[in-house]
Amino acid sequence: EKEKKEAQKDLVTAEKELASLKSSFEKAKVSLETLREEIASLQKTVAEDEEELSVFLKETKRGVEEMTILEGNVAKAKEAAEEAKKECRSSRKR
Repeated sequence: EKEKKEAQKDLVTAEKELASLKSSFEKAKVSLETLREEIASLQKTVAEDEEELSVFLKETKRGVEEMTILEGNVAKAKEAAEEAKKECRSSRKR
């Protein structure tokens, strides 16, 4: 009889521990799922940021190319202005 009561007591204790473990496991599952969702969201954000960066880099490259062309045009215009000044001076001397 005494052993039976102890066994029942042990069984109740074991059931409580099992319930506690199940609860902890469920909480861990929820936390894991939340982490998975957060990771997926971060991956999406990173992909969007990479796309924006790619567009920015292309636009920057295009801007650099345009600036290079403009610098060349400015240099040509300066040369033409210098030539015009020289021609103007030489025609005045005549």
